[in-house]
Amino acid sequence: MKTRKPAETAKNILILLLLISALFLGWQSQLFGNTSVKLSALVNPADGKTAEDGNTGPAAGTRTGEARPVSVAVTSGANVHYGAKYDLGVIDDIYENTILIFRDALGTAQTPEKTGEAAWRAALRAPGVFFEYMSPMCLSVLDGWFEAEITGEWRTISVRRLCVAAVDGAPRLYFQDDETKAYYTALTEALPEDIARLTGKYTANNAAFAFEMLETPLKNPYALIMREASDHPVIEVKNPLTGETLAEVLRWLGVSEHMKPITDKDGNETYIQPEDFRIELSPDGTVSCKRTGSPEMTYAPADESGAIEQARQAVAESIGKYCGEGVRVYFDNVKAAGPGSFDVLFTYVVAGGRIYSDRDGYAASVTVTDGAVSKMTLCFRSFAATGENFDGLMPEMQAAAASGGAFMLYYHDNGAALLEPYWIVAAHDS
Repeated sequence: MKTRKPAETAKNILILLLLISALFLGWQSQLFGNTSVKLSALVNPADGKTAEDGNTGPAAGTRTGEARPVSVAVTSGANVHYGAKYDLGVIDDIYENTILIFRDALGTAQTPEKTGEAAWRAALRAPGVFFEYMSPMCLSVLDGWFEAEITGEWRTISVRRLCVAAVDGAPRLYFQDDETKAYYTALTEALPEDIARLTGKYTANNAAFAFEMLETPLKNPYALIMREASDHPVIEVKNPLTGETLAEVLRWLGVSEHMKPITDKDGNETYIQPEDFRIELSPDGTVSCKRTGSPEMTYAPADESGAIEQARQAVAESIGKYCGEGVRVYFDNVKAAGPGSFDVLFTYVVAGGRIYSDRDGYAASVTVTDGAVSKMTLCFRSFAATGENFDGLMPEMQAAAASGGAFMLYYHDNGAALLEPYWIVAAHDS
């Protein structure tokens, strides 16, 4: 027995060292997740929770960043507007200063009543705040973003523009049903002094609504127009999936550094994980993933709002990390893809211009099925202003007049290293 003890001790020490080594290698390969959100958590977000736990989405307080508008105007009265649509930093600042007013208005709104276009226009000219989103969305989605607990049948109304305004001293919520084009208003418990205090912080700049500046009829009378010239930069674009960035993305996807891809004649690389994902990398920086296994159904399927948040986390932890300073990946649209399944689309926005690619136009497409990510196409891009502004654009007022207000700033990602801005006529009243 005495002679066996040193051998047993050495054996135990060896086992312990091997265990520590395995733990370290597992951490390095993301097996146990050394990122804030790893792909496996999105593929199977149950994390030990059951449907009874109400695991239908992320914890409260995490979604409001997704409610960020693409244009915003603060009106202090008498048609005096301070607006922003190209400087994303200014939009962020105004949003952070106004989000509580929108949350209070949505959360305390009484049953909405139909109103006329004249009342809507009066609200846009009264002290208050106007938000415009990239695409229409159900008020039930805004409910999740603002944590406002909207109730009633009007949760299903799809809106793209909202306004909280103190008309005749009474704070009201105003919005337009994007499908029927009907206008609604609802009395709220938002405080008029809060609106007055907020709007008093902003002095007028060169912003105006199209109906205030252009002759009717207009395709989009509520487009926000910057009447004075704005700088629109030339943008440099790169594929960031090289070197350590590529290694980080592969780790996030769960690909071991020892796994070798299958490479075809066009340079596309495919990683096959039998119980996880089939992952394809294209030379242009496009990553396609498709779930090949089925996660255990121990959690409640996500609703539309929860699906958007699930997709947003995947996008934020992938292309959102490498797209460049001052660049945003905006939620663009959501479509039903079958029972319990949603396709969620995202778009790059640089200096207020939307970037559309030759591939399919979107920065990312994420399918969420039964509360878990089942498929993704991620277009990795890194954008930066060159310091040179593009002088070939006609003035914004002319673009607005020529399009009847239905215009937007656009960059075409066609594989060139430098992207120039364009005005385009929007397919809808964007």
